Amino acid sequence: MLAEQGGYRVVFRPVVKQELDKIVKSYEEQKPGLGLLFIEVIDLLLTRIEKHPLHFQIKHKSIRRAGLEDFPYNVFFRIHKNQIIVLAVLHERRSPKHWKSRK
Repeated sequence: MLAEQGGYRVVFRPVVKQELDKIVKSYEEQKPGLGLLFIEVIDLLLTRIEKHPLHFQIKHKSIRRAGLEDFPYNVFFRIHKNQIIVLAVLHERRSPKHWKSRK
C-alpha cells in the first residue's frame, strides 16, 4: 500500500479548470460572492487532500472522491507518485461516466 508521506502537489487536468470556471460563474450569477466562497471551500478541501490523500474513499479503480462542505460537488482525484491529479469537480447528480474515463 502507498505510504502517506506528505509533500504531495495538486495538479489539475485542463478540463477541470474549465469546470471550475463554469461553477464559479454560475454561483456568482446566483449571488455575488457565492463563487468566491466556493473557491475558498474548494481550496480548503484541496489542502486536506494534499495532507491526507489516503483518507478519501476509492470510488473507481484508483480514483478517489472528496466531497465539498456546503456545496453539492465532489472532487475526483488519483494519486500518482507525489502528485494529486484532480480529474474532475462535478455536481453530485452528474453521471460518473464524466470522470471515470479521465486518467
